[in-house]
Amino acid sequence: KALAEEVVRLCEEPNNFNQVYPLDMSIEEKLNAIATKVYHADGVALTANAKKQLDKIESLGYGNMPI
Repeated sequence: KALAEEVVRLCEEPNNFNQVYPLDMSIEEKLNAIATKVYHADGVALTANAKKQLDKIESLGYGNMPI
């Protein structure tokens, strides 16, 4: 119970949280934003199959979902 109360207390404190990327970016752009801004990577390298799967996900209308 104490842990839950502490989590609630911390969540109620002011914060300066900012999204790493806007939701209207493509999934590949979001992945690159996360890789570069959060993990300080040079970016992501997607295989042709991965790009095909991302295209399918976006064509189904899930491209604007957060990652």
